Formats: sequence, C-alpha cells, structure tokens
Amino acid sequence: MAIAVQPQTMRYVDDDCDAPGSGTEADPFCLIQDCIDAAMDGDECVVAPGTYFENINFLGKAITLSSSGGADVTTIDGTGLNSSVGTCDSGEGPDTVLSGFVVTGAFFPQPFFGGGMRNINSSPTVTNCTFSGFR
Repeated sequence: MAIAVQPQTMRYVDDDCDAPGSGTEADPFCLIQDCIDAAMDGDECVVAPGTYFENINFLGKAITLSSSGGADVTTIDGTGLNSSVGTCDSGEGPDTVLSGFVVTGAFFPQPFFGGGMRNINSSPTVTNCTFSGFR
C-alpha cells in the first residue's frame, strides 16, 4: 500500500508588500508569522531581504523558514515587543528549520527564557543565523 505524500508548498514573505498578501511569489505575505500560520508540515516559507519587526512562533509545525538573501540582509527584530523573537514550545523537532537570519532585539521576559529563541521541549534546526542585541 502506497502512502500519499503531500507536495511541499513554497510560500513567500516580503516586507515590501501590499497587506496582507496571500503568500504567493507575486503576492507575498507581509509578516513572517502570517506565513507560519498558513504553512503545513513540509512547507517552506521563503523570506525576502529586509527587516521584519515581529516575534514568531513555529506553532509545532515541521516547516522550513529561510531567507532568500541570507543573514547579511535579512533580520527578525523583536525590539520593543517584550518577548522572545522566536518560539518553539510545541514539540518542534529537527524538521522545524530556521535558516539565514539575524535575530535581534529580544527581551528576556522571565529568567531562563531565551530572548533570541525560546525552545521548550523542542529541538529545531537552526543554521546560518546570528543572534545578537538582547537585553
């Protein structure tokens, strides 16, 4: 018996967009979290160069969140949002991937909570990222 596998969907994010966007390459989401919210396991959210002022939560999804231009030109900035910039607290495993970002401006809301990325009972894969500028 063959098991049907859903094909991976590419979804797109660009901070230079027309809100709210639909996630296609021609009509990208404006916020990374909107892409994560729409994604299903196995999907990829491709983020255009820019600075994204938001906090993100992977919501237990086995997705890839990657920048198209790399960490030199793509930043997730949580300045003033009083929370961890990234959160994995729903059992995310190595198939949850964050790749190619500068993660900055985080706030440590409570002792032992990661400002840059809060991982509780989760083990995501993080590659080609720079974490800096935390308070």
